[in-house]
Amino acid sequence: MNTEVVTRFAECSVVRIRTLNGSGSGWIYRVDSTGRAWILTNEHVVRGSTRVDVLLFGQENGIGTVTGVNVVHDLAVVWICCNRNWQALEFIRDNEVNAGAEVLALGFPYRGGLLNSLSVSRGIVSSFGQNPITRTWVVQTDAAINPGSSGGPLINRSGEVVGVISSKIETTADGRPMDNVGFAVSTKTVLDELQDLEAGRSTFTVPRSRPVPEPARKWFWLDEGQMVFDNDGFIEEFRLIDDIRNFTASVVFEVPYSPQVGRWEFGFMFRDKSAGEFSTVRVQSNGTYVHSTVRNGVWSTVKRGIARELKTFAGAKNMLILYVIENRAWLLVNNVLVADFDLSGSHRSGALSLATNVTGGGIIGKRVDFSSAGALEVLQLNQHKAGYLKNYGYIGVTEANVDIGFGYAEATIELSANVANWSMGIGFRQNDLKSGYPIFLVNKHFQWSIQHATYLGEGWQELGGGRSNAIDATGPVYRNHLEVFFTGNVAYVYVNGQSLGYAYIGSVVGIGDVSVMFGIFRNDDSATARFKDFSVWGVDS
Repeated sequence: MNTEVVTRFAECSVVRIRTLNGSGSGWIYRVDSTGRAWILTNEHVVRGSTRVDVLLFGQENGIGTVTGVNVVHDLAVVWICCNRNWQALEFIRDNEVNAGAEVLALGFPYRGGLLNSLSVSRGIVSSFGQNPITRTWVVQTDAAINPGSSGGPLINRSGEVVGVISSKIETTADGRPMDNVGFAVSTKTVLDELQDLEAGRSTFTVPRSRPVPEPARKWFWLDEGQMVFDNDGFIEEFRLIDDIRNFTASVVFEVPYSPQVGRWEFGFMFRDKSAGEFSTVRVQSNGTYVHSTVRNGVWSTVKRGIARELKTFAGAKNMLILYVIENRAWLLVNNVLVADFDLSGSHRSGALSLATNVTGGGIIGKRVDFSSAGALEVLQLNQHKAGYLKNYGYIGVTEANVDIGFGYAEATIELSANVANWSMGIGFRQNDLKSGYPIFLVNKHFQWSIQHATYLGEGWQELGGGRSNAIDATGPVYRNHLEVFFTGNVAYVYVNGQSLGYAYIGSVVGIGDVSVMFGIFRNDDSATARFKDFSVWGVDS
């Protein structure tokens, strides 16, 4: 069907929903035997309401009853009574959609005097995937989406619904404008939740810990919340997960007041035991980050420094991301990696919380607002591998057989001291034959580097490197414990427990396997290296 025909077919099913707080859209997905119309929309459209005003396009007004809501996936079901002639839109038969497929977005965005007129915009499916924290299947589209469109249907050329319009992105994290980046909750998620929504089993608060299939991971998500400064002598905290060891957590904090008015701090408290022993990583109003621990009631500052990307003026919003994997942690502020931390003195696991007023000094009665608070458990994706790497004139490789975009890998590689020249390392994001992959390596000459290796004969590019006496190149057995953490466009590397530094790997994007390697540059055809404890942590895609 062409656009005009599809629109005429769908328009009698699309509704405008109005509450005391504003308006949005929705659509009829089922008409039951009693003539009740069942309507899908977003949770944020009906938030705080049990009854809503419904305008059926071209027909009549009515009062709709909010039956069930799901905060995690931003879905809600409303029903209105009663007319057996109402028309329903059908879900797409195949829940997954392909990039490039043409779609239409229908809804009631506010446009001056045309508030009650249906709006139609055309675009394509830009991508289809799953949010790793909420486990929501999402359709990205370049079709125009505006305030008031939320809850409306995203349909294909056959008039089938592929998703519930939910949101758009207008700017990047650093404030640069973005165009035509809209999202809809896929019918793949809708159909999984529909029975609970119709039965009134609402999800008003996100579970602190909820297993997901194969493998089970602890996770948490909350759209918004707040913590209030008080004078009870305790840290203000918001618990995310009760017990966790390795994770990635992110949140957007709003600065409560300027540093000239008073002191503030916010961040994460983790590996928190019932005995009151814990670790914290936080940022402060003076523009610094701090890593502290509490052991046996004694506070210790492990590391502090300048968080250059931190915005400290009143009302500013800062995104903090914390990765904690085994004995390492990394803090990103507004998507820039600002520091890494040694956790070797921390507990193995414990509660994870957002925290503010950790060391006091906040203005009593003031609050810290936060949004988009999420946490996801990071799992060990392979067993501790051991084996041999034989150099036959080309690189000796053993793969972890995982597929990740961010994570942490470690391995210990041993080699006889009678090998004249050698290099050993860990390669990651090994997938795309065109773009190549990064390799972290050390060699006989106390040198380390991060190289961009290519498969297609275009040469190798050094992304970062230097010298380090921490590299074992003196024998009688060369034994080096290598570690690499990579996320976004940065990789941090370590040898024998010592931080070497980092390199920007923005030219190498995507996901791929991780490998332990030998004989990368300085080859000896007769040499064999032994590796052990080769392990990878991350989120398997």
